[in-house]
Amino acid sequence: MVGGAERHQYARISTSAKTGGGLATITLTVPTLRAASSASVRQDTEIWMESVDSVVRDYYYYYYYYYYYYYDYFYYYYYYYYYYYYYYYFYFYYYYYYYYYYYYYYYFYYYYYYYYYYYYYYYYYYYYYYYYYYYYYYYYYYYYYYYSRFYYYL
Repeated sequence: MVGGAERHQYARISTSAKTGGGLATITLTVPTLRAASSASVRQDTEIWMESVDSVVRDYYYYYYYYYYYYYDYFYYYYYYYYYYYYYYYFYFYYYYYYYYYYYYYYYFYYYYYYYYYYYYYYYYYYYYYYYYYYYYYYYYYYYYYYYSRFYYYL
């Protein structure tokens, strides 16, 4: 096995993709074989294969977390707008019932003064007829008195 620095000398994910520059690309470099023993060729081949394996895994991990991030991003905004939808929904019904209550408040307020007015209206006419009742009662006895005196003097 070889170290991380050695792995990435032959294969890498393009830097622009990691910083949001578009689709990621894998860049592979074929190593120059050393004209030496079969051990050096085997070591270079091992480094190249492990480098490719590492970068391919990084490539898929990158896209896995990329889509995982955007999944959470849209999931968050879905519930964000979902929340505000119900927020304005209940806001609307709050003001609906507020004006509904306000309307009936003045409705009963109006009828309160309506009956209040008729109460004094009939109260007034009660004393009006009460007054005229005693008025005629008074004149009845007034004429009765003078009629009796006139009858007496005859």
